Amino acid sequence: MGTQWLKFLAFSSILVGIIFICVIFGGYSSLHRSEGRIESTKELFLETCQKRLVLIPKLLTILQENEDREMLGKLNTAEEIAKTVLERVALLKSPLSESITLELETTQNALTKELANVFLKQEQSASKYNKEKFNVVKKEFFAFQNKLSIAKSRYNTEVRYFETRTKIFPGFIIAKLFGFNELKYYELSDDSFLEAESSFGGQT
Repeated sequence: MGTQWLKFLAFSSILVGIIFICVIFGGYSSLHRSEGRIESTKELFLETCQKRLVLIPKLLTILQENEDREMLGKLNTAEEIAKTVLERVALLKSPLSESITLELETTQNALTKELANVFLKQEQSASKYNKEKFNVVKKEFFAFQNKLSIAKSRYNTEVRYFETRTKIFPGFIIAKLFGFNELKYYELSDDSFLEAESSFGGQT
């Protein structure tokens, strides 16, 4: 009877050990993959911002004869500031600090605002620029704005998942063991990087 009891204890100990190792390994793998997904969605978001910036010179060239120089000057300034911040962010390691995340969001939103002003003005303008070329470029901006909205949502979803896993059992223990609790990611605001219809006033 004593031998059987010892065998049972030994088997139970081994089983508990295996379960413990599986929980630790599974939790670590989950957090590590989550960290990777955050990085991937961040890169997608930054890439989309960059592609949108590339379109600005094309838009400015089409509208260069437009009489509203002040409006185009503001767009050009917003582009330069957004580009500078984006280039700096691209060189930084993750996770991004709260201040740089806010700066990225603010400068990109300022660019979106100036684009919205340009699109609204062209609807009311009688200027003789090539409107066919303008509309082609405008559709590209609308497409990228929608992609930005999707990229932001994916990034925020991954950040929320990571934050949740590091705060609930057993994730918070694993996070502390492997240093994941020291990583802090910041979401992009819900009212930023909206779809084109909301960002540009439903123009087409």
